[in-house]
Amino acid sequence: MRTLSDFLQTHQIFTTAELIDGLSNSAQEYKAVSDPQARKSLLSYHVAKGHLLSIRRGIYWTVPPGMSPDTCPVDPFLVASRLAPDAVLGYHTALAFHGVAYSQWNMHEYLTDNSNIPVFSLRGATYKAVSQPATLRRKKMQVWEVETFDRLGCDVRVTSLERTFVDALDRLDLCGGYEEVWPCLEMIQYLKLKQVGEYALVLENSTLMAKIGFFLEQHKEQFEVADEFLQTLHAHRPRQPHRVLSGNKDGKLVSKWNLIVPASAITRSWEESSWQ
Repeated sequence: MRTLSDFLQTHQIFTTAELIDGLSNSAQEYKAVSDPQARKSLLSYHVAKGHLLSIRRGIYWTVPPGMSPDTCPVDPFLVASRLAPDAVLGYHTALAFHGVAYSQWNMHEYLTDNSNIPVFSLRGATYKAVSQPATLRRKKMQVWEVETFDRLGCDVRVTSLERTFVDALDRLDLCGGYEEVWPCLEMIQYLKLKQVGEYALVLENSTLMAKIGFFLEQHKEQFEVADEFLQTLHAHRPRQPHRVLSGNKDGKLVSKWNLIVPASAITRSWEESSWQ
């Protein structure tokens, strides 16, 4: 018979739904957690004893033995992964998860169909719900290129490296802008270009196709980009010049891709600042 103690040993973080499901095979334990009032009393007891840290309503962190709830480490990826039932780590948070973040951020974004979830802060870190791309919602393809990883014994859903690459170029505003995204993507060792192309086509965004083409043309050798792949992207470029960053009035037109890119994309000014 599985007990609450057994459950806590294998769940660094959990929601009340996961708790109920995890103890469903134990009649006595299930009774204690399936009844709302009994569950509230049980969890409040363990929070008061310092066994659990209440992250947010219905979300708990298991405090390791010998540690204090006030000082025990809390993994931001795990926290973000539990803030919505359909939470998927995305954008800059996914870049960081895949180990290709250029800068360390205290903002953690997760994709969800319920983007009305209020912004949440814990220990200096901020967690923000972001809507799934409208095209994916319309096509009911929100799980396209979403992978599940094990982290500290818990499942975490994250956009694949290929989807993260595309999403970062699509929403530069969510990833720190051009000067953050370019170095991040340059840290990637290998890309499955077929998945990149397929996902980009799903999003049906000509400006995005041009951004991908412009970046990959700049890094053709690094990612072993075939001319045919660039030609496919080029065929889907916008017919009129579009800005890489909306609202950015400065920039230079890259006529091949019909993109107006920031001056820093040409001068690579972030490389200079990194040596100062």
